Amino acid sequence: MNKTIIIIIFALLNYFQSFSQENLYIEYEVVFNTDRPTKTKRAGQLYINSSKNKSIYRTVIVDTTKIGKKAVIDNKIELTLSSTVEEFNLFNFNENKLITREDIFNDSFLISEDIPNFNWTLLEETKKIDSLVLNKATSYFRGRKYIAWYSLEKPIKSGPWKFNGLPGLIYEVYDETNRYNWYLKKIENSNFDFKELSIDYSKENTISIQKFAELRNSKSKEFTNQLMSKLPRTTEVKSEPIKRTGFEIKYEWEE
Repeated sequence: MNKTIIIIIFALLNYFQSFSQENLYIEYEVVFNTDRPTKTKRAGQLYINSSKNKSIYRTVIVDTTKIGKKAVIDNKIELTLSSTVEEFNLFNFNENKLITREDIFNDSFLISEDIPNFNWTLLEETKKIDSLVLNKATSYFRGRKYIAWYSLEKPIKSGPWKFNGLPGLIYEVYDETNRYNWYLKKIENSNFDFKELSIDYSKENTISIQKFAELRNSKSKEFTNQLMSKLPRTTEVKSEPIKRTGFEIKYEWEE
């Protein structure tokens, strides 16, 4: 075998071995085209342990001139829309368990569910970013259709938010309306220690995803009633069903 080829193979083996033995840090640019008036710049931080059986994802504020957190009506009503507790998605693939911290207005909840199955459809379509070949996949999950572009060169099944199960690392993923978008910006080794997470999730109370959905519906109605009660009595109010917003707008048990 040619000596140059041997050197290249050896270098590639060292490269992939270094990634397989270290915790990984993967950063995404997060773009949310939502209704809330905000110019918040976000980054998605994904940490994956060396065994690839645990990952944690969280979204952080990078730079902000935001108008958020509170709803203000007629400069009089002020209602808090989120808590100060950090939201995250923690995967344990060995136990097939996903723990999510999520807000409903100013209350924070810890939600436990089996790792969702996205039932990805793998397509033959590809595209290139520089010299990297990305494969296309689609999925319908909890009311939204998603398009993902992933690389087979990095066999990592974790992704941003709850995305998982593709045969390679996700470089881009977005819903078909472009309301929610994630774009990979960097990947590097990390010294993140999964043993030193600040909360012992096994001892903290969790609720099921079904219970969380029920609470979100009831609190949305309560929030709407609060707003309606502050309007002048002469205001004509047209009653319409409350539409869900956010990532998950229709759950699998509702299909």
